[in-house]
Amino acid sequence: MKTILLFFALINSGLFCNAQAIAKADFRIPDNAATIKSVTLLIADVTVEINAGGEINNVNTITGGNIDYYNNFDGAEKSGKIKSIGTTTVDYYNRFDDAEKSGKIKSIGSISIDYYTRFDDRQKVGKLKSIGPNKIDYYNSFDDNIKMGKLKTIGNVNIDYFTAFDSNEKIGKVKSIGTITVDYFSIFDDSGKVGKIKSITGNTATIYATIQN
Repeated sequence: MKTILLFFALINSGLFCNAQAIAKADFRIPDNAATIKSVTLLIADVTVEINAGGEINNVNTITGGNIDYYNNFDGAEKSGKIKSIGTTTVDYYNRFDDAEKSGKIKSIGSISIDYYTRFDDRQKVGKLKSIGPNKIDYYNSFDDNIKMGKLKTIGNVNIDYFTAFDSNEKIGKVKSIGTITVDYFSIFDDSGKVGKIKSITGNTATIYATIQN
């Protein structure tokens, strides 16, 4: 399946001006699906891959190095999970923290990670809330039903989706990420292309998109 790779080079962005700012954000969108598959963020020398459900899929560092893991003596919330990558340590929330955070990554090196809890909107509970100073938000229970629970913002990058007021082949699919707009083939196009990505426009020197097979 084709995957749309949206690669945001935000190094020079005014918003991201500290050591833990997002340097790059790599968005992947399946060619014919109503979601963002994953986003890989580069923050300092750490890469964090998150999925559409607001979960962390993978962490790594640019410098790499030997990977060590926690063992059974470190507690159930950490056992078997990555303890360090090279000189970068990884820590996790434990059983004394909120239930929605227990067992999830708490920090990578000096970068703190937080999650929404039961005190937040139900569409956000348990999902990533922030990585360092970079806030992550989702459409909530008061938004359009088609958008509810989907990624809304990462830092100052807004993400929008087509709704029921749009044509059937676009409903729920990614409409824009920052200044980039995404369009899809319609019923007036070749039947084998309907609903697939037709164009990505709005690329700039700091925000650009490419298609990967």
